[in-house]
Amino acid sequence: MFKSSLENYMKKISEKIAAYTKYVHLVLYLLVWLGFSSAMWAFSKGSLPLLGIIVFGGLINLCIGVIFWGFPSIIIKWKKRKGKNWSGLLTALNVFLVRFFIWPIFTLAVFFLIAGWWMRGIDSDRPTATFKDTEISALQGDKIAQYNMGVFYSLGEEGVSQNYDRALKWYLLAADQGVKEAQTNLGIAYREGRGVPRDYEKAFEYFLLAANQRGKIAQASLGYQYYYGYGIEKNFLEAFKWYTLAAEAGEETSIRPLKKLKKILSPQEINSAVELIKTWKKNHEQ
Repeated sequence: MFKSSLENYMKKISEKIAAYTKYVHLVLYLLVWLGFSSAMWAFSKGSLPLLGIIVFGGLINLCIGVIFWGFPSIIIKWKKRKGKNWSGLLTALNVFLVRFFIWPIFTLAVFFLIAGWWMRGIDSDRPTATFKDTEISALQGDKIAQYNMGVFYSLGEEGVSQNYDRALKWYLLAADQGVKEAQTNLGIAYREGRGVPRDYEKAFEYFLLAANQRGKIAQASLGYQYYYGYGIEKNFLEAFKWYTLAAEAGEETSIRPLKKLKKILSPQEINSAVELIKTWKKNHEQ
């Protein structure tokens, strides 16, 4: 008697819960989604791409919600056709687990995943505090800050978009003040035609400035240009000199071409190149 009454009670409760949550609970979570979406849209100051993805996410939420909400009912009906009664405690458990536990967790997890991606996208388009502080110093003539500004724009870091024109502007200011890293990057830009027309002679000029300040990348780059005759007459002795200086400074890319040159040059030519190295070191003592 008690068991039968309990089963009937659970059946009625589960049916009411199913009927109630079939629509209301779905709408509730859709409203929660749209509420968070509206807050994010306002925070992004009306970013259209963000609004678009949130609306798209809401539609996905609605579609998957229908599947999750309809799934327990479909299973119950299918079981009933097979002669099994799934209308008691098991139905209630399915309703509670799927509609009040699994689905809410899944919904919020997907929402925050999408929201996180787009919030990072918004933040990446805003200059960071580091960028702003560096810009102030650069505008005041700080050569290291000017070089760092060039790096930010060259790589698209610290919340700014990649912009080679602006990067070159800052590199040029820093290079004029003797920053060898800026001189090296200008050399690379001219050698590779990055943001400027390719100009091996210009590249050579900037590499030479940096190399004479013991910039190892610039020294290796001079070795490369002398080796192949880019922007300067081909000269294996000079190539040997610059590759050697770069290798001694720890530039590993110089090791392989240096081995090739040792096979190409005669012992007398290598001795002459060694003398060039000694002369350079004497003239550029730190």
